[in-house]
Parts: sequence; C-alpha cells; structure tokens
Amino acid sequence: MFNPLQPLNSELQPLNSELQPLNPELQLLNSELQPLNSELRPLNSELQPLNSELQPLNLELRPLNSELQLLNLELRPLNSNSVTLLLLNHENSALFLQRLL
Repeated sequence: MFNPLQPLNSELQPLNSELQPLNPELQLLNSELQPLNSELRPLNSELQPLNSELQPLNLELRPLNSELQLLNLELRPLNSNSVTLLLLNHENSALFLQRLL
C-alpha cells in the first residue's frame, strides 16, 4: 500500500540528519536560559500594567512626533543658513578686530 506522506518523509530525512547534531547544543542553551527566563517572568508581569498605561499615550504622541519630524525637515535649511551666517559674522568680527589693531 502506498503511503502519500512517503515522498515528503524522504525529502525531510536529509534535513533531519542535518539538524540532529544541533539538538544537544540547543538543549544546553535551553537549560542555560531557563533560569534567566524564570527571573524575567516576574519583571514582565510588573511591567505589563505600565505598558498598558503607556499605550494610549504612545498613540496620542505619534501624530505629534510626525508633525515635529516635518517641522525638523523644514527647519534644517534655516539652521544651515544660521550656521553660515554665524561663520560669516565670526569672520567679519575677526576682520574688524584686525583693522582696529
């Protein structure tokens, strides 16, 4: 009798052989991470209510953040011009002081 899963089984067999050596390493890693996981669970539970409180604030602030990003893009060229003017002013002041001396 023909097994319809046999072709798939044959296809997966090489992959299984490839992955088999990783199993002991992953088991070791898992056992090393279990204590950390146990430590973090209570912290996660503590932070969950805070996360719930902050979620609406986050949603409220998103549009403001987008507006500020656009404003920042608009102000960049002005800021660049201000730096140029500041440098020119500094240069002019230096020339003026040279003339006075």
